[in-house]
Amino acid sequence: MTITQRILCWAVVVGTLAAGSIQPEPAAPDAAYTPEADELGEYDFSGAEFRVLSGIAPDERSYFDSDGESGDIVSDAVWARNQAVSERFNVKIVELRTADGETANEFVRSAILSGDDSFDAADVDIAASWFFATNGYFLDLAELECVDLTKSYWDCDLISDLSFGGRSYYAIGAANLDSYDKTHILAYNKRLAINVGVVQPYWRNNKLYNDVTSGGWTLDKLYEYSLVASYDRNGDGRMTASDCYGYFADTDDMLAGMCAGAGERFVTRASDGDFVLAADDNERLSGLYARLKSQFYNGSCRYGDDDMLIMLFDNAQGLFCDVTLAEFTELNDSFFEYEPLPYPKLDESQSEYHSRVESCNATVVPASCPDPEFVGVLLEALASESTRGLLQAYIADCMGINHERGEGSYELLGAALKSRTIDIGDAVYGEQILARLASGLNDPDIGGLGDILAESGDELRALINGVNLRAERAK
Repeated sequence: MTITQRILCWAVVVGTLAAGSIQPEPAAPDAAYTPEADELGEYDFSGAEFRVLSGIAPDERSYFDSDGESGDIVSDAVWARNQAVSERFNVKIVELRTADGETANEFVRSAILSGDDSFDAADVDIAASWFFATNGYFLDLAELECVDLTKSYWDCDLISDLSFGGRSYYAIGAANLDSYDKTHILAYNKRLAINVGVVQPYWRNNKLYNDVTSGGWTLDKLYEYSLVASYDRNGDGRMTASDCYGYFADTDDMLAGMCAGAGERFVTRASDGDFVLAADDNERLSGLYARLKSQFYNGSCRYGDDDMLIMLFDNAQGLFCDVTLAEFTELNDSFFEYEPLPYPKLDESQSEYHSRVESCNATVVPASCPDPEFVGVLLEALASESTRGLLQAYIADCMGINHERGEGSYELLGAALKSRTIDIGDAVYGEQILARLASGLNDPDIGGLGDILAESGDELRALINGVNLRAERAK
């Protein structure tokens, strides 16, 4: 059971208590979840500052700093976590921001090249910082002896997805909530689902819930329900923005989400650990691509700009919609009620559901770090302490603190978050690889994945080989 699933067990109890469906026992409501403790021991850093360079935009909520208790459930939890870590180690946690017009990645690069030690760690976008990682600008996490990646508060799957040359440079754990913000799931309109007969008001009669929990939520089911929900609402004989659809998504997001859901990748690993183009000789991926091209471009689905599609979705014109968790959270302010779903499996022979994480902020440590022990202790402590309130607050905010959700809602979200993946063919090289593959889905001149590889395969392989060469030099 992953850390997110354990916390979702806690959330189920809290959610049902809030809904008034059960009476609280004297025991603590989070008895189903016991945070895993770190093994850091005692340190006293004499009031030293732990400086984290933040790569977030000015209007984004910070997950590393908070001015104090403000009434925002997540910001308050950030403040409480920082207070706990600060008091435990006699340290001050300071978030640094770059000057206007300068990105965190540019600042990191210039600081490392100049020997500037004005920050201890940086929270930076993976895609924008990947070149620096593959050229040796960051410290291997293995050199931070106090960081224990066997602990459940680290997301070892995502860390491994981004490792190369036998080294890991990106730390992603319970403190790195941007990785959740950038996780893609499906949202469905509950009222519309009831109207078309896909669900009933009670969970035990909910086809979608039963499909997911039985392991039978597959691409065939998504296609079937999308057909049922789509129709020419205004009767003009054309499917336009005025009509009702089964599924909304940006084209790139659709392909990336379906690919991740099927347990496939655009870029995978060879036996020696090198990156390779996964599409080569991959019949399963080719078959998935062919099905998406033939079934999901038949008028029952609509693709386009994210903001426009979410607007149509929020107007009850679609049954399913690709959303990030951050976007799902915003839907809580809607008139309609939405529920989360994982992306479907390719077929029932697949053991697990998987969810795509697009490029997100992750923590890196400059290679010139003068005190790896200090940095390691603080990164470990922040990740550990984040499971004692912050991650719970994030989930509560995501699911809507004013919504009376049943246990089934949390089970569906748990299924979506059980296995998360980052594919560098999407998160890092999305413009070169993902976008190129997605462009063929609605192109009548492209018969299948093989046609794209015949045209662009050499270019894509050269791109990936360049990554492998840089990684080898960075060792």
